[in-house]
Amino acid sequence: MIYMILDFFRRSKDAIDQALDFILKKIPFFQIGNFIEDLFMRVPYWGVKVIITVLFLTLGVTPFFLPKDYIFKGSEDQPLWKDLRYWTLAVALSEVIVYLYF
Repeated sequence: MIYMILDFFRRSKDAIDQALDFILKKIPFFQIGNFIEDLFMRVPYWGVKVIITVLFLTLGVTPFFLPKDYIFKGSEDQPLWKDLRYWTLAVALSEVIVYLYF
């Protein structure tokens, strides 16, 4: 019984290896990776900081476009500390501060 299980796993591994070899030979992933790497290497360091800062701030501000009823869905009371929009903004700002400091 154990030999049958081990044989099954060995054949499964061989089949997966053959499928991955076929995919990697047909699709030139290294060319895609080289293109992306070249693109990123052309962006200066300050540009990366700007892109990341804008990304974090966009993620922090996006929930403010949701209706307030949707944010407090299922909640009977609506205190300010339960408003998820402010929590996302606080988290995004803390990430921006840490990222810009380091």
